[in-house]
Amino acid sequence: MLLTGTLPPQIGNLSFLASLNLMNNSFHGSLPIQLANLHRLRFIELGQIPSDMFERLPKLQSLNLGMNNLSGKIPIDLLKCKELQFLNLESNRLEGILPKEIRNLTMLRSLYLDNNLFEGKRKAVGCYFNLLSF
Repeated sequence: MLLTGTLPPQIGNLSFLASLNLMNNSFHGSLPIQLANLHRLRFIELGQIPSDMFERLPKLQSLNLGMNNLSGKIPIDLLKCKELQFLNLESNRLEGILPKEIRNLTMLRSLYLDNNLFEGKRKAVGCYFNLLSF
């Protein structure tokens, strides 16, 4: 879309929003925390997002953060999204050991973690899920 500027906090007023794609834009600043008010949100495609936002999105089913140059560790709050079925974190600069809490995502069917800087045996994670793709 190539939109520029900042996202207004009023985006959190779109209470019936179920899908949000903000990729391939030139936004600056941080995303408004009011996005966490979108309780019906099922699909989200974003770049950098506040890590404390995930605990307020319990119905999130799909999260695509692939190829966003994200760094650091996987936020533990992300692993509280119990209905998550698709998680793409590939091609970032994520590091550290995969949190053991990732096993709590029992609905997960697709998990993509390649091309990051994780330590340890990442392939062992696949044993905990009925993954269709890994």
